[in-house]
Amino acid sequence: RIATIVGGMSLAKQERVLRQNPHVIVATPGRFWSLVRQGEDHLSDLAASLRFLVIDEADRMFDRGHFPELKPFVDMLCRDKGDTTRIRKKKRQTFLFSATLMSGKHVSCSSKKRKRKKKQQHQSLQSPLLGLMEKIGLRGKPAICKVERKNENIDEPEHELDSAVKSVQLPQRLKLTEIMCTDRDKTYYLYYFLTQYKGRCLVFVNTIAVLRRVSAILQHLQIQGLSTLHANMQQRQRLKHLDRFRSNENGVLVATDVAARGLDIPEVKFVIHYGVSNLMKYVVVCRHH
Repeated sequence: RIATIVGGMSLAKQERVLRQNPHVIVATPGRFWSLVRQGEDHLSDLAASLRFLVIDEADRMFDRGHFPELKPFVDMLCRDKGDTTRIRKKKRQTFLFSATLMSGKHVSCSSKKRKRKKKQQHQSLQSPLLGLMEKIGLRGKPAICKVERKNENIDEPEHELDSAVKSVQLPQRLKLTEIMCTDRDKTYYLYYFLTQYKGRCLVFVNTIAVLRRVSAILQHLQIQGLSTLHANMQQRQRLKHLDRFRSNENGVLVATDVAARGLDIPEVKFVIHYGVSNLMKYVVVCRHH
């Protein structure tokens, strides 16, 4: 049995789901921690009963200002772990997943000498991992599993990634196009594209402020089927906007990178990156869609 526990949904309904004693719980930190603090029976004594803890997007989860409820939950597990009055039936195994762990500041930018490259890559991966291990209370040597396509190398510095992206072989039905324009003209090009090409279109922007500006302009220009998606929206509102986008074959969804994480939206004909500030994030987002 699998249960989903997220904020913005009926608390009473989720309490009823927990009474069915699900084996697997997929949850957002805020609502999950709230239910733990309320003393839900199924979530009591997690230090003894929890067999597997999986944290997806681990580096983002522990970023300052993101998901503050996760830290007290982890602290609770670590605190209970040291309680000698408890008898642990099974040892807990913790999994940390991330598609962007080596992006940006995690990528080494000095690889002039090839013989040092492997060592630098290992160190660049170990450094953020050690930080995450410390935050989550892990000890010992972790098993690092790097999953990638054959002959794919995402560990190159950002200035080398540009040529790598251009040389990558795209799927047969996927076409990559670049429009060179000034920041001032970007919205004009976006509007022109949306009026000339029909089909479900997903537009990525970098910040909520840019999202609000762009969506307001498109709404004023009477772009039909327009929806938005960002992290500050309530869960119900997000689901409503996603349903509206899915149901309209010519829908337009302007979104921040919240839409690049774990969503499966079928039949998206166009994906537009309105502002590409981080090449690694751009590559990851393209893969997801």
